[in-house]
Amino acid sequence: MIKIRYAEIKDVEGMVDVNFKTWRTTYTGIINEDFLLEREKKREDRIERSKNNFGKLGVEGRKVYKCVAIDNENIVGIVTYGKCREEDKFDLINSGEIYAIYILKEYQQRGIGKKLIDFAVKDLMNENYNKVVIWALKDNPSVEFYRKIGGDSRLMRNIKIGNQLLEEIGFVYDDMAELLNSTRT
Repeated sequence: MIKIRYAEIKDVEGMVDVNFKTWRTTYTGIINEDFLLEREKKREDRIERSKNNFGKLGVEGRKVYKCVAIDNENIVGIVTYGKCREEDKFDLINSGEIYAIYILKEYQQRGIGKKLIDFAVKDLMNENYNKVVIWALKDNPSVEFYRKIGGDSRLMRNIKIGNQLLEEIGFVYDDMAELLNSTRT
């Protein structure tokens, strides 16, 4: 049975591994192979940096929540979230943001994404945010999932990853209670 809980410092290595493996399975063919290979070579540095920064406030003093999905003591999914990073630019005042959600390929299509989002949205509601945004690369195969749970794909932006300029879609959820209803499996 999958358990969702707040991340602990002991989870950092597993969280980094889920991040790296998910980037590999999701973004091959979207993000340059050279960039993915270089990124994977920095695994140990990423683990060390993540441990050193664990529990500290994020950019601009934002509280960053980190949660994990666990199966038999193994981390199979992660979600990070907090205050919206670009609320002024996109008129998302008093909004939360799910910064990242990664689930190992072999655990996808099992409701874990819904459980992670449900967990995150409850925290964001407790912080009194009135809506939430999730950004995803336009070519990410999971964009349909964000639409199915009620995301309005009304925002677009370009981001640079390595030497590529890629397009992201911002899925906005104006009604967080409705989003919670859509994540109930």
